[in-house]
Amino acid sequence: RPTRAEVTDVFRSVVDGSDAVMLSAETAIGRHPVRAVEVMDAICREAEASPAYGRAEEVSLLRDRSPFASATAQASVDTADRLGLSTIVAFTESGTTARLLSKYRPRADVYAFTPEDRTYRRMAMYGGITPLRFERVASTDEMIAYAERFLLAHGLVHSGEGLVMVAGIPPNQQASTNLMKLHRVGDATAGVPGR
Repeated sequence: RPTRAEVTDVFRSVVDGSDAVMLSAETAIGRHPVRAVEVMDAICREAEASPAYGRAEEVSLLRDRSPFASATAQASVDTADRLGLSTIVAFTESGTTARLLSKYRPRADVYAFTPEDRTYRRMAMYGGITPLRFERVASTDEMIAYAERFLLAHGLVHSGEGLVMVAGIPPNQQASTNLMKLHRVGDATAGVPGR
């Protein structure tokens, strides 16, 4: 059994915004390493479900290097929470959009699409982000239609569900995140090539 101090350390780490926790050497080489991981997982889940688990401290957007991107990410997370939407879809070249969404600790699932291998690998380390690959497309409408088809085909969303879409436009450029769109699954594909 973990000590109270160990439980508190793991709980506080999650509540304070850590994206990952790890076992100490003493615990990892003990007699029950699998059980230790299971207990740590349970503590992390309790911490994430607690009222103490919140978003990053408000950062002055005036001092932020990317105030539009930060404001768009924060608005996306807030909107998903307020409307009770369970999915945020992000499109990113560099991973910045996904990193900013992660910073605001969304309760919604975040699926972050990127055409870049390096960005895909980096996003695997961001808390609460599921990185996904996609091929470059010519327009924002095609981007949204592609994501919708992919998520439906993999059972990650269902027809009629509301989503928050986040991107930098124009597509295929490393532009600052500047677009948030509320979208209902099933509305994207009318008139889009390849459907």
